[in-house]
Amino acid sequence: MVAILVSAVLVGGAVFTWQAYRQRRAIERSMGSMMDSSMGTMHGPDPLWYGIGTLLVAGSIGGVYYVVRGELTESASADSTEQIDPDRAPTAVPPSMGEEASRSPRRW
Repeated sequence: MVAILVSAVLVGGAVFTWQAYRQRRAIERSMGSMMDSSMGTMHGPDPLWYGIGTLLVAGSIGGVYYVVRGELTESASADSTEQIDPDRAPTAVPPSMGEEASRSPRRW
């Protein structure tokens, strides 16, 4: 599930980056040499920012997942590995199992 989310973020970021790059190239070609490069920034952010933002968001999602997954795994393993006191462990066969065992013949 998280892999799908991270993949969607990366693909979406790549699409936005590509669109911003194409828009910038189209503006630069239409303006020609009339404007210097500092005026090009008023037509939107640099495509590099979209790429950096995409990697930052995808990394954040992955990092949060890694931290939360570790905490959930630790708490689940702590619950499943509870120490059993040998003095309190049942040694007798429960009555329901003893009755069934006495009624059915063994086939060994």
